Amino acid sequence: MDQLLVMYTCDDYNYEHKDEFYEYTGSYDAALTAEKLVVWEWPGSDRAKRILDYGSWIGENVNVRSNTFSDNGFLVEGICADYAYRDEAGREWGYVTITYTYSSWKKSSYIGDKSASMKAWVCLSDPQNSNIASFFPAPAPTEWVPNGSAEFTSKHSITILIPIIILLIILLFAVAFAIVVRVKVFRKRKEAGGR
Repeated sequence: MDQLLVMYTCDDYNYEHKDEFYEYTGSYDAALTAEKLVVWEWPGSDRAKRILDYGSWIGENVNVRSNTFSDNGFLVEGICADYAYRDEAGREWGYVTITYTYSSWKKSSYIGDKSASMKAWVCLSDPQNSNIASFFPAPAPTEWVPNGSAEFTSKHSITILIPIIILLIILLFAVAFAIVVRVKVFRKRKEAGGR
């Protein structure tokens, strides 16, 4: 367990860049009419991108078998951005909820009209482009240590806390020293005034 690493994820990116996000007020037409959608872990990510097309769901680490009821396959029903981000090249990205279904789900009496959804980053300015060069590569994984709960944190987080803890200890000693000095001064004055 002491050799596990914490990898940078979409949640890390979203937390670090939250002050740069804004409400998306544009159109989803380009994404909804595209022949395929390229979904990214975060804008400019250097990680593998997934490509969603309306004939299938294609991408690394995705294993969806061919549709037994229809050739139509993956169908995007809706896209809605939680928030947006504009990169330095002027491209507008959205952290979107993509609602989708499979045509087999629609035709199957067992599954009915079931839909599913996923959250991902999509370049809303150019939703089909999988060749956008990486401009925000993931930082190297860091070692993790338990933080006292079921979650884990990187050693870098604890390294940042150490100076704060030392400062608090120094302040505590300074306050205690000041109290001791005041008590001694008060006693000396009382003894001098009482004689």
